[in-house]
Amino acid sequence: MQTGPYRFLLRTGLVLLPVLALMLACEALLWYLGESVPVRRAATRHLPQEGSPAAYMPWFFSQQFNLFHFERVKKLRPALLVIGSSHVTRFRQEMFNPDSGFYNSGRTIGALGDLEQYFDACDALGYAPKTMLLGVDHFWLNNSVPQEGVFMKEIGKDETLDPKAHLTAYGRVLDSARAGRINAALIRAVIDRRDEGVKRYGLTAWLSAGLRNDGSNQNFDRSTPEAYTNLLPASVEAVLQGHRQKNRPILAPGAAVDPALLQRFEAVLIKFQQRGTRIIGFIPPMAGEVRGLYANHPNHYGVFADFREKIPALFRQHGWPLFDGSDPASVGLDDRCMKDEDHAQETYHVALLRELGRDASLGAALSINTNYLQSLLVDAGTTVWFPNYPRQPAALSRVN
Repeated sequence: MQTGPYRFLLRTGLVLLPVLALMLACEALLWYLGESVPVRRAATRHLPQEGSPAAYMPWFFSQQFNLFHFERVKKLRPALLVIGSSHVTRFRQEMFNPDSGFYNSGRTIGALGDLEQYFDACDALGYAPKTMLLGVDHFWLNNSVPQEGVFMKEIGKDETLDPKAHLTAYGRVLDSARAGRINAALIRAVIDRRDEGVKRYGLTAWLSAGLRNDGSNQNFDRSTPEAYTNLLPASVEAVLQGHRQKNRPILAPGAAVDPALLQRFEAVLIKFQQRGTRIIGFIPPMAGEVRGLYANHPNHYGVFADFREKIPALFRQHGWPLFDGSDPASVGLDDRCMKDEDHAQETYHVALLRELGRDASLGAALSINTNYLQSLLVDAGTTVWFPNYPRQPAALSRVN
């Protein structure tokens, strides 16, 4: 009897056994963390005013915000849709009337091409929001920033179902274990489901933040620093180098708005309007250091000043309301409301809605109560980052 082949298979199996065991352990951890749960399942099980509260923010897989949000949009067909880049993610249901039909589809528009593809995807559904609150970013009209868009491509594929993505995730798990992001305390909390009533999808959701049922971003730590910390380098050369290294579109140089991009932007908004959508826009805030950089270096960043002239003119031409909130002072705040150079926290968004609501027709379209918003802003428990909502959900603790 020839035993050679069997010995080879046995030895091979013994060699591979630790690898297979490690892979199984990684798969189990990814599932318990909620990382590998299919995106459609995570999105549609936790809808506004339905299902248990949830937080979605993967670490080991791509975050797939486009797919996650659009699965909900397909199901909800929200009457009031917030769209834009990460600059709009702090609008949340508690700022609007309970029957607003609100959903926040933030982080889906990183380029002008994404906005065009977003319309096409909605049009294919036969869906158009009644009201669209759009955060208009100047870098959508900067021809030094790629504007092709990835929205349509990303809503067609779920990375959690891709074996290659799982193999990549295993390496990230091991790197995180070495860095201490994954530790015994976290694993015990995950296995024991110590999530304080919030279903969590992803390592980041277990540690610090995640998207709510209404699509908005939630920070579990709601403490507020006393002052804003300037983060930009002192020289414009260092800023440009940082942009090249990190590909930050707000720091991409540009002399002026590109006319062709402006025409494309106008065309897609007209399409939304023709489908019956009321368009309300705002220019998101920038910290003083960024606005100063733009103003002091017009040869590099003249695109922003040009944008602040041409976009209001375009909106006026079509009768679309637009609020320039690029300076926090426009809503009665200062840089302390900013988390970083270009992201304000929730209190700014309450103040912005209050300003929009001074026009009664806009208040009705956005389904907001300006007296209620004002009461949040003057509440003794409100900070420059976080309002003290009347029915604040139970606080979440970071897993140490």
